[in-house]
Amino acid sequence: MTVQAVLRAIGRTSLLAAALLVWPVRALAEVTKDQCVDANTKAQALRRDGNLAAARDQLLMCGDVHCPGIVREDCAQRLDELERAQPTVVFDAKDSVGNDVSIVRVTIDGHALTEKLDGRALAVDPGAHVFTFEVAGEPIVTRRIVLHEGEKSRREHVLVETTPPTPVTVIPQSSPSATPITAPPQPLETPVDSGPSGRKTLGIVLGGAGIAGIALGSIFGALTIVSSNNSKSECHSPATPPNCRQYNAAISDHSTAQTDGTISNIGFIAGGALLAGGLALWLTAPSGTEASPVPAVSIRVSPNLGARAAGIAVTGEF
Repeated sequence: MTVQAVLRAIGRTSLLAAALLVWPVRALAEVTKDQCVDANTKAQALRRDGNLAAARDQLLMCGDVHCPGIVREDCAQRLDELERAQPTVVFDAKDSVGNDVSIVRVTIDGHALTEKLDGRALAVDPGAHVFTFEVAGEPIVTRRIVLHEGEKSRREHVLVETTPPTPVTVIPQSSPSATPITAPPQPLETPVDSGPSGRKTLGIVLGGAGIAGIALGSIFGALTIVSSNNSKSECHSPATPPNCRQYNAAISDHSTAQTDGTISNIGFIAGGALLAGGLALWLTAPSGTEASPVPAVSIRVSPNLGARAAGIAVTGEF
């Protein structure tokens, strides 16, 4: 076989292989007359329902060059009307400081619309829609928008990032303007003892009662001396009636002197004990750091006299 024959055989084989590869593609790309008519019919129904995006796909199919001329012209006219009626929207996404954000995943009514916003108008169907805007690491933003037929390039501003970046200022240590900032000294909280503690308060109460007891003993001591002097002036000895002209008065003054003397002794003893106890409580009370209110104290000392006994009663309210 000559060289020319070999080359012809190779050429025929190449042409056959190319034809086998191209034929399925052409077969798949071509549409039939029935498909063209059906696409035109579906496009009209979708247009009436407001599904302009789906109607556009059908009109592109029936406008194919392999479709009959009358069908192709009708679809082209309907496609032109649809392009004028279909609304478009431009989303302007910004972060919290006003910077543009482009990497945003947008969905419409739960279906993906685009993965980024580059300033181009997006074609959508008229009506009410729910748009979501998602940026990595940020909460999803939801917007409800109503679009009208024929509305073109409607601009919507969306805040898609709510976390502002934290500004960081770095001052080199070698910079002559870097001056260390010293915080002003904070005042020290000095505990103030603005009142006696509970133990000191009790000491004051007992001391006051002791002073009242001593004062009572002094008063009744003076009364004892007066009654005793009266008894002696009335009768040298109350036990000897024949020598006394005022025996009954002497007996009465003598009894009064004994009663007043008993009360005086009790007042001195009780008052001294209460005063000593109050002083001990005051001196041994710990120094407190918290203020304690001084309660109101009311002390009442009264004698308690009986037919055969005498005493004093100390009552108080605090």
